[in-house]
Amino acid sequence: MIQRSRWLVLLAVCIIGSTPSLCRSEMVDRVVASVNTSVITQSDIQRRIAALARYYSTQGSRAAPRSPSDLARESLEQLIDEQLLIERYNRAYAKNAAERYAERRVDAHIEELKKNLGEDQLMARLSEENQSMEEFREALIREQVHQFLVRQSRESWIDEFLLQPMSQNQVEEYIEEHPDLQSESGGLEIQLILIRVPPEADRSKEAILRAKAEKILIKARAGENFDTLVEAHSEHEQSKPDRGVMKLASRTTPFPEFAPVFDIEAGQVYPELLRVPAGFAIVKVKNKQSLFNAARRAMAVEKVEEGLTKLRSEATIRYDKELFSEPFQEE
Repeated sequence: MIQRSRWLVLLAVCIIGSTPSLCRSEMVDRVVASVNTSVITQSDIQRRIAALARYYSTQGSRAAPRSPSDLARESLEQLIDEQLLIERYNRAYAKNAAERYAERRVDAHIEELKKNLGEDQLMARLSEENQSMEEFREALIREQVHQFLVRQSRESWIDEFLLQPMSQNQVEEYIEEHPDLQSESGGLEIQLILIRVPPEADRSKEAILRAKAEKILIKARAGENFDTLVEAHSEHEQSKPDRGVMKLASRTTPFPEFAPVFDIEAGQVYPELLRVPAGFAIVKVKNKQSLFNAARRAMAVEKVEEGLTKLRSEATIRYDKELFSEPFQEE
């Protein structure tokens, strides 16, 4: 089962991590698993293993060591669940919206790569990997469409349960049975403006980018429309189409760098720049989550996980038993 906090953090690693680099493509791909009529390829597994490895590297001693076979099985489990979510959602208009969003984001990313690497260097890298620009673009779009649909599918299902009536007593009993919710309440919905600092930037370049970010912060604190500032300045491709909106589960999840933001009220702009791995962040708090709402959402997430378990039992799932141990076994 995909644990809720781990899934959120994995998504966030993609959201706020440093600009992704080119990944070496495989000349020959092959199907290693199937879910009903959909397939999971070896390259799908390899990309997910890389994402999981990056996630666990940020957890230090908090995460138990994972063997290569553990990472492979966990990758397979996540991809199976994601495909089941997408199949359940299965709305044509959502896929069309995802494709439009992905094309915009990927084209912006490619332009950024051209600017950072130089177009000749980018083409040389792609040539070394036996990949054309069109193949590279199409692969990125497929990945972005998949991630968009997974997020939409999961959130849509959670919303279905949130719309169902829950009594005060039900929620209070759940809170009593789950004392750990106290640490999860107070989650934030924020708006983010990110000014990226390239990994190779020297102190002079970083100082220039800091000055740019500080000018934007001054405008935000003076009351200038934050949506407009996001549209004009944010270099955070994933949240920008949604006016920079992101969710933070707690002071430490997904990014401890954002912990100070939890001390301000909804509607306020944090008075200082935040230095995150990708650059300088300007943050406005949109909403704070109460313990009651945190409990309702946790109850809805549990219902989704129960629903996924049922979908797995009804699905036709096949996988290469030489590559993977049996998925979804209790550890």
